[in-house]
Amino acid sequence: MKEHRNEIIRMRESTADRNKDYWSKEEREQLADMFKLGDGISEMALHFGRSEMAIFNQLNSMRLFKQGRGHYAKKPKCKCPKCAFFGNCKDSSCEQYDS
Repeated sequence: MKEHRNEIIRMRESTADRNKDYWSKEEREQLADMFKLGDGISEMALHFGRSEMAIFNQLNSMRLFKQGRGHYAKKPKCKCPKCAFFGNCKDSSCEQYDS
């Protein structure tokens, strides 16, 4: 376990052996298989001699790695004159609400 951890640390501190090499069709297929079997990005990076970012980018380009939902700002609930979004306030908890 400790040796495996040390391999990952060494990999992160140096340039990957296959840095900037193109991915072959066979490598892409093997990467997809490893990903579907649940292998981690660090393990795949060690196996292919590439950086973890290269593995992530390849999985992303193959549309295998699903990114989380984007962050969207919530619309303000209160639209009273105190808010920047004044107009048709229908929020009954608003101090300025007219019934």
